[in-house]
Amino acid sequence: MSSVLKDGVRNADEWLHLDDVPLLPVASFTIPNEVWQARKLELLRVAATKNVNVGVRLRNGDDPTEIGDGLEHLTLIVIDVEHFEDGRFFSIASRLRERLGYRHELRVCGDVRVDQLTAMQRCGIDSFAVEDSVDIRTFENRYQRFYQLGTVPRHPLIRDARRADHPQ
Repeated sequence: MSSVLKDGVRNADEWLHLDDVPLLPVASFTIPNEVWQARKLELLRVAATKNVNVGVRLRNGDDPTEIGDGLEHLTLIVIDVEHFEDGRFFSIASRLRERLGYRHELRVCGDVRVDQLTAMQRCGIDSFAVEDSVDIRTFENRYQRFYQLGTVPRHPLIRDARRADHPQ
């Protein structure tokens, strides 16, 4: 069983993750990118008339620009990581946030490691599907200072070091 980790709090996943569009959507649901591409207009209509949230699931190799029009109406994008060593999900997250301007919830699921959570957050991922057996306390606040900029604004160590060397 998995739960969702968001803002440091573990909660049950309230989204339905479906393979196709339900006939009578009554809850927030995600569908695969292929279904989104084929039925985008219908899904946007469903979201507006039924007052439900629609989300899209991307695979690690999908191009996020394929989502196209309607990106602002998706309240959740889930990136399904098939293998943790395949780091393309970091790039997908950064592209969604920085280039495409996606501002809603961005989640990863699948074969991710808890020690990657900090790096994922810095790429703009704000929630994680984790197995209930995972003890996240081990990695809370593990990394507080960074050498490089990320999608999530924080001051890198280099900038902090320069400030210390050259006070204004």
